[in-house]
Amino acid sequence: MAIELVSAEAPYSDSDPDGAFAYLVPVDNDEIPTYFLARGARLFARNPDVPYPLPVDPREQFRQNDLHDVIRGLTWNRCAEWLLHALENHPNERRRVLDVGTGTGAWMLEMAEHFPHVLFTGIDIVPISTRSPPANVILQLYDVTLGLPHASSSFDIIHARMITLGVRDYLAFVNEAARVLRPGGLLSICEWTRSIGISGQIDVALRAPRACAFLIVLDNALRSTLNYPPTAFDMARCVANQEELRTLQSSVISVPVGDWHEDQNMKALGVKYRDVLVAYAHSMRTFLEGFHAADDVDGLIDGFIADLHGQNSLVSAYYVNHAERI
Repeated sequence: MAIELVSAEAPYSDSDPDGAFAYLVPVDNDEIPTYFLARGARLFARNPDVPYPLPVDPREQFRQNDLHDVIRGLTWNRCAEWLLHALENHPNERRRVLDVGTGTGAWMLEMAEHFPHVLFTGIDIVPISTRSPPANVILQLYDVTLGLPHASSSFDIIHARMITLGVRDYLAFVNEAARVLRPGGLLSICEWTRSIGISGQIDVALRAPRACAFLIVLDNALRSTLNYPPTAFDMARCVANQEELRTLQSSVISVPVGDWHEDQNMKALGVKYRDVLVAYAHSMRTFLEGFHAADDVDGLIDGFIADLHGQNSLVSAYYVNHAERI
């Protein structure tokens, strides 16, 4: 069974030792188009209860995969210790990992290849990952804003990154993550800020005013639609306030935007990340056209891109949190 639909009407069962679901329905290939809705030239999730602003079409999937490459280059050396420890082979029990908001499945599929003894479950509202996952990967369709449809204490790792645009209540999500983690399990959550800065004591609004203008307009539109979507700052606060979690790592990683960094590896990441941000602006076009005239949106995007290419020392921040289930 390549893809499974989790019934929203079926509660999880804590009596199931494997953390299985009450109802699982296989999704046929013929059904997959019904999960998508065309708006203009882009394809979006067909779920009126989840006002996710980004498209889910191949162009956006390429952007997400490129962003995965950037994140891997930035974080692997900083995060490997926690992940490798949690994924150690256990002679009496198979390790289980839940990837929330799996998207294209880039992280999950890569990890599944390296850890064939681990069972990975990816959950999302749309089927945009592979339709033929490897034997140790399960793909499931579910709206995580309703909670996690899994039994308590059923996973060794919960991995979630870049989910703030799809989660209304981050604290509720963290509470659910704590519930379904086994004691000693690892919560790994990471988020980008929705802003840019500049290296040094310089006001970024003076150096990159058009980039700032685009991000401010976008933030206002997101607040209007999502009723103040959670941010990277909220993520760390929610983890710290969850009594069943103990913070192991909370750090902020600075990533250059563009080719200005002296270190060659960071320079290459900066160039790729700038391309990701350009694609991000284009992916937000349809969403912004719900609030502003198309010509105005074009001007905002063009100005954002011009500043990204025209200003040195621009940076963004990636927040990384790891916590242990007590």
